[in-house]
Amino acid sequence: MTTKQQNFADMAQTTYNKLQPYKASWENIPEFVSLENELKETLNGLTTFDKEAKIITTGSTSDKSGAKDQAIAAVVKISGPAMVYALNNSNLTLHDQLNVSKTKLRKMQDGTLPQRLNGIIEEIEKIAEPLAGYGVKPEDIADAKTKTETYTAQVNTPRGLITKRSTKIETVADYIDLLRDILYRLDKMMRLFAGTEFHRDYKNARKIVDLGSRTASPSQTTN
Repeated sequence: MTTKQQNFADMAQTTYNKLQPYKASWENIPEFVSLENELKETLNGLTTFDKEAKIITTGSTSDKSGAKDQAIAAVVKISGPAMVYALNNSNLTLHDQLNVSKTKLRKMQDGTLPQRLNGIIEEIEKIAEPLAGYGVKPEDIADAKTKTETYTAQVNTPRGLITKRSTKIETVADYIDLLRDILYRLDKMMRLFAGTEFHRDYKNARKIVDLGSRTASPSQTTN
């Protein structure tokens, strides 16, 4: 939820909680009981959808970090012998293209690293046959390629998560609108208790408190 939505939800929950000590005053009023139940169910629904909206990307980030390290390790493993092959064949251009280390690769941004890794693999694939004499097996090259593809997929995963999260946030906003409607009707029903301690406590509960300043919003109307 946004801060504004959270402030409103907190106020709605406080209002619901404040109704409970005075249940004897309203439990025989069918419409009031119905509104109290609607408020409870809507708050529960909001909590559920908010949890879904807060799609945790920590797992995705962790997976990406692991995939990145594995891809780098696999590529560096085969690039070393390939560099020696390039030197033995006086191909300094190829040597420089393959001249990478785990440290240098780890410092690269996710937006450019996949391309760099794929570039190295492509060059090594061109000399796969002679590299067999340098201890580089076809499965080693295939492993580097697979792990780089996995890492690339992980880099793109958060984009989908953000899109899904945005959709859920729209649903949270819908729940906030439902709460507004329920509380508006409760405000009117509370006129039955005007001048009572119940009414005073209810009005105090209906004041929105900003999470940052913890001060009540003067614009909240409960009449």
